[in-house]
Amino acid sequence: MYRTLYCNDIRDEHIGKTVSLAGWVDVVRDHGGVIFIDLRDYTGVTQVVIHDDSLVKEVNRETVISVTGVVSKRDEETVNDKIETGNVELVADTLEILGKSLNALPFEVRASRQSKDELRLKYRYLDLRNPKNHDNLVKRSKLSAI
Repeated sequence: MYRTLYCNDIRDEHIGKTVSLAGWVDVVRDHGGVIFIDLRDYTGVTQVVIHDDSLVKEVNRETVISVTGVVSKRDEETVNDKIETGNVELVADTLEILGKSLNALPFEVRASRQSKDELRLKYRYLDLRNPKNHDNLVKRSKLSAI
């Protein structure tokens, strides 16, 4: 099983439990010995902490991964109020690459709306990962289901 919870489901009640998450790598931050990954799925974002550099050798933005680890509470100074999972983080034990991504994407996913329409249509699968485009698609689906 590559996922036990969705990224936005992790909360304080999961602290100390082992969970698995799967999604796209949104951001990779290397702080010398500690690597932080913002893991994104269709529900939201969770911060993943990795202490073993060998786990992330072939990981870059938009790579699809599955990580397993223990949920821990963030330090007071590192709490992120901008995301719903900002009080907790996943300390990864294992990481599996489910789908590799190119090192150079044709455009940044979060800035896809500033790209040319021809490029957005050619790489529609990337364009739909943009949070605004994804939200619009979900709203349209809900409205048509009424």
